[in-house]
Amino acid sequence: MSRALQAVREAAIDGRLQNTIYRQTQLEKLQKVLVENAEVVNRAIRKDSGHSDVEAAVEFTLTLQAIREYYKTLDETEALRLEYALTRSEDAPARQAGIGVVYLAPTNHTLFYSVVATTSAAIAAGNCVVIELGNTVRETPLLLQKLFKIALDPNIIEFVTSRAADEDLGLQHVRVLQNGLSTASNQQPSSLKTYPPLISLPDSRAIAIVDRGVDLSKTAAALVTARFGFGGNSPYAPDAVFVHEYLLKEFLVACVKEMMLLTANLADSRPVDRERANEVERLLETGIKNGELEVTASTNKASVYKVNVRKAEILRTKITGANLVVLGIRSLDDAIALTNQSARSDQLLASYIFAPSGSAKYLSQFVQAQASFVNQVPLELLVGPAAPRFSITDRSLRYPVSLFSTPHVGYTTQTVNSEFVHRSLKDTKWTDITKALKIASAPLTPKVVRAPGGQTGFFEQGILIGLSMFGIPIILTVSALGVFGVRAYANFRRS
Repeated sequence: MSRALQAVREAAIDGRLQNTIYRQTQLEKLQKVLVENAEVVNRAIRKDSGHSDVEAAVEFTLTLQAIREYYKTLDETEALRLEYALTRSEDAPARQAGIGVVYLAPTNHTLFYSVVATTSAAIAAGNCVVIELGNTVRETPLLLQKLFKIALDPNIIEFVTSRAADEDLGLQHVRVLQNGLSTASNQQPSSLKTYPPLISLPDSRAIAIVDRGVDLSKTAAALVTARFGFGGNSPYAPDAVFVHEYLLKEFLVACVKEMMLLTANLADSRPVDRERANEVERLLETGIKNGELEVTASTNKASVYKVNVRKAEILRTKITGANLVVLGIRSLDDAIALTNQSARSDQLLASYIFAPSGSAKYLSQFVQAQASFVNQVPLELLVGPAAPRFSITDRSLRYPVSLFSTPHVGYTTQTVNSEFVHRSLKDTKWTDITKALKIASAPLTPKVVRAPGGQTGFFEQGILIGLSMFGIPIILTVSALGVFGVRAYANFRRS
């Protein structure tokens, strides 16, 4: 067992982070140290990532905002009330406790935010933190270690350069793997039964769908910013945009216009994954040569591509860099089929749906995505890692405090069913059971009175429209023929 992590294990065991005021003071010190070193932090971010001054400032600001939001979850009055609820003969069903140790393997994309925000969430939930940064000469990881050691209790924070074993972290720990399943596969088998890891899937694709009836200028602005911002390295940058073919030409013009405005102020960001970036460039070049796609417009910083062949491999690839890929679609069902087929895993990381409310509801219902965003791209998603798999995607905070907590409920009041079971087991005449069984066996009735025939959904609307378009003319025709037939028969009888 590693001696380097002994202090962290002991701090997790002694329960010092159960104290709400202690957690508050740790976050207060962290925020203060970061504010005092704002200039140094921004310079390190720009140097390591190649982001513009504005992008670095946005990352730093969102980091401070995250600390503030996690700090707001710490209510010492409420914590004290829950702690002593049982002494007042009150239940405490909402009581939570920290898991113990949070082990973070961070993503390199917006590393500063990814580390600080996750660490703040872990501390707010009552955990010690171990961060895997590896051996590096980059400034941001080294600066993070320095600032954390200044701001935080050294016993609750530790850094490692290689993967720590479960035995090094102790029984009560959870791993946060922001680089996906590849980082989980390196973990050696362990006899310890630990908490399931929180695994992000940054390789999962994000798709945008643009239907008729939307403001194309605003839509293009949102999608171009999402694709080109922060070097196009965010897992939430749209990997492909499916646009109704009726709007395709106009949409491409709007995208080119927005690209020219945006890229004039962007720096030459460096790819987080050079190998993937090279693969994307190879696919783009091959697609152009094969006629599968064409360049709509390009600068030395960004490009917009129109896809001509639906089987193009670029439509099934996780895109990196300032490359916007656009494909024309024929209908909503066409968009759903293409989108679900292009997912790299069982579902998309995100879908951005730009459409009128009815169509947006239909698309979000059948597009398999971890999160769907209607007529918007929450641009704060561009900073930080992908949300953990099987968790709710929070637009502003990737890790709600609840992900790093475990239930620690307490009850002192007796329930009605407990009393029922107690009486029934002693009742030889089955009086209580008969009475309760009669009530439980009563027919189930909905709270809202249902309309006869059920509700009219998307498909039902389609049927009704079809009947109105084709059924009514047929009925009118048959009726008219009947009238003429009756008149002809009457004339025949008179003659």
